Amino acid sequence: MGSTVRIESWAYVSGGGFWGSGGAGAALVPTKVSSGSGVVYDAEERLILTNAHVLDSPVGMGGVATRVKVVFSGGQVREGRVVAVDRDCDIGLLRIEEPRWRLGAESERVELVEAPLGKSSALARGERVAVLGAPLGGSLGATVGTVESPAFLADEMAAGQRGPPPLLYTQLVRLAAPIVQGNSGGPVINRAGEVVAIASTAIQTGADPGSRKPLAISIEDADAVAKVLRSGAQVRRPVLGAALEAIDEVDSVWRLDAEAGDGAQADHSDVRAVAGLLVRGLASGGPAERAGLRVGDVIVRCNGRRTRLKGDVLRELGPVAQAGRRIHVQALRWGEGVEPTRVQASVELGQR
Repeated sequence: MGSTVRIESWAYVSGGGFWGSGGAGAALVPTKVSSGSGVVYDAEERLILTNAHVLDSPVGMGGVATRVKVVFSGGQVREGRVVAVDRDCDIGLLRIEEPRWRLGAESERVELVEAPLGKSSALARGERVAVLGAPLGGSLGATVGTVESPAFLADEMAAGQRGPPPLLYTQLVRLAAPIVQGNSGGPVINRAGEVVAIASTAIQTGADPGSRKPLAISIEDADAVAKVLRSGAQVRRPVLGAALEAIDEVDSVWRLDAEAGDGAQADHSDVRAVAGLLVRGLASGGPAERAGLRVGDVIVRCNGRRTRLKGDVLRELGPVAQAGRRIHVQALRWGEGVEPTRVQASVELGQR
């Protein structure tokens, strides 16, 4: 618990003016706009890892909170300064600011306890974990639950599920744990006390309160993003350069006939049932096209793993681009015959 903190984000919000209607003359009042949790990421550099949405200012104001208050398990309160956020991955970093302007301030310096990082990839379904944080902005505490899915993908969310915009660039851990607002940004730890994920959000799969499924960002992805944020660089995404569509064991699949022209529908009666990712389009001169993939190919494996959802490929791409990084793709390609040809492609990823 010593490495977990409570975070309060404040911003100056219009007080409504003299008659409470806002506009010219409205006073700006310091207001707590969000609260959440965080974990000590680097004790020496005094960095706290949390969610981007915990550090965001109110909707319509843009930017991040103008003031951040950090409360430690021992009751000490310190100011925090936002280092950077990555909203696509819902990861944020802040730095603890110690008071140095008054006599004796150095003796009041809070000693930070850095949290050890584990691996979400080592989690098993049904494994017991604990979510640390400050539920509803209250005291720090722990909620015990289990892992429902150690490698949940954003596009596994069914159309009827209610929840936030998918975190498409990160691998998620779906939990069975009664966590609530205020836990966001807090660490999910295993029995060894290692951080394996960062609590982020939840999806609602039905009307019953028990159908709310918390989601946490894998610590591997959170760590990769945080390393870029702390360096001051912009987080760049890997690019495959292909428009993909999931198909799943249908009687036939659509494919495009190059001879018939772009967007035309070809005779597909000879194409057998298959599950994978149909290549609907390719960026001209992009990574996938350069590697030899074609429109109409069906990707069935990526880095040796079966691909049935777009998230299966996004998981292999990862949240952060790396120069010269390649993924290895296996695809099925149909020609004149009934049986497809297996195509191997080594794709050097681009970035944006």
